[in-house]
Amino acid sequence: MSDGVTIHVIEDTHTFDSDDGRRIWCGGYAPTDKDGFFLPESEHRTTDRHAFYCHVAGVSFRASALEDKRFVHSSPVKLIAEPDNPHDPNAVGVWDARGDIQLGYIPATLSAEVARLMRGGTTLVGQVIREFRLGSARGKRLGIHIIVFPAGAIKYVVKDDD
Repeated sequence: MSDGVTIHVIEDTHTFDSDDGRRIWCGGYAPTDKDGFFLPESEHRTTDRHAFYCHVAGVSFRASALEDKRFVHSSPVKLIAEPDNPHDPNAVGVWDARGDIQLGYIPATLSAEVARLMRGGTTLVGQVIREFRLGSARGKRLGIHIIVFPAGAIKYVVKDDD
């Protein structure tokens, strides 16, 4: 894809109370439609049909990777297909840019599409777009959201939340 990927986002840093009563800090960008309305992570959509938005699944099993500085906001991530994975032939691992530390997986609700594109020859990469921490920006990191897109340039159109 020579022109790269362009997605619309809004800066969305705030705290909220989780279902279990914990205070969660959320920081980074959230994808929006062209009018600035949030796109739910569960739909995996962005304003560019070639890019997907998702959480990284399985991070609770990789606590040290989750805290690693290689997964800070805007960091690139490498996607590695695992066609021989005994639990899911569509599994796609999410790794740091060099492929040294695995953070988790593309969620099952998106992995079949991502694996299909990769099997078809599309080189997909990712970038950390959002993180969730316990209590504050300095708390224990609980989760990460990424944008998945074809290798090449990505451009964010940031909407002011006025």
